[in-house]
Amino acid sequence: MEGKQPPLAIRLDASLPSIDNIKTTIQQKKKKTAVESPLLSLPLYLVERLASIVDEYLS
Repeated sequence: MEGKQPPLAIRLDASLPSIDNIKTTIQQKKKKTAVESPLLSLPLYLVERLASIVDEYLS
């Protein structure tokens, strides 16, 4: 993941669909790196449509 920022983080849970920005740090080989990414939260019943939802978001 070093050098690349993920285009989108995905969480499946029981809440309503939402998009939030998340900020966190990751540690790789004793080096901490700040990571910021949009977080797409979807209810479990939409897992079958995940690919089309992500494609639409990224386009």
